[in-house]
Amino acid sequence: MKKSLLVTIILLMAIAGVCPVQAQTAQPFDERLAGFELALEDMRQELKIPGMSAALVKDQELVWARGFGYADLENEVEATEETAYFLASVTKTFASTVLM
Repeated sequence: MKKSLLVTIILLMAIAGVCPVQAQTAQPFDERLAGFELALEDMRQELKIPGMSAALVKDQELVWARGFGYADLENEVEATEETAYFLASVTKTFASTVLM
């Protein structure tokens, strides 16, 4: 349970770095997005997460979505932005973090 909370917090912090509140930034969005993708992949490998998907939404519009790793390791099926994951009780942690 603690690992899933840590992953959720790291993701929220990473997203905040990619999508700052201020409109003016020194680094173009594409460069920040590439760095964000690298950070997600590094985190996935470091935490030994077999597969995950992430998305960025701005003004209720999907800006970016991507899968990382494998949705099914045994059959080597890659994760995509549309991969469905069985999360069980992890959603409670995520929902409470979002509400805070």
